[in-house]
Amino acid sequence: MRPQGAVVVVTGGASGLGRGVAAELHDRGASVVLLDLAGSGGAAVAAGLGDRASFVPCDVTDPAQVETAWASVVARHARVDVLVGCAGVLQGSRVVRRDGAL
Repeated sequence: MRPQGAVVVVTGGASGLGRGVAAELHDRGASVVLLDLAGSGGAAVAAGLGDRASFVPCDVTDPAQVETAWASVVARHARVDVLVGCAGVLQGSRVVRRDGAL
């Protein structure tokens, strides 16, 4: 992939794998938009990456917040070229149960 000039949205972009992916893509010339929880520190991470990085607070488990965040990204960048899903969404249940899969 040649991310130079691409607009990339990274869910879970404020920490862990998402932060690493966002940093690498930013280093390779992409504009990155970090989507993460409001209290995640995403604004500081985006500021640390530089001028082609931004933060949009969003809980990806809430469809209304996802729609609002997506509209914000499109309003600013007019497009999204790549979406990287790194948000750690965990449901507290066994993956396989007696009555079937989660």
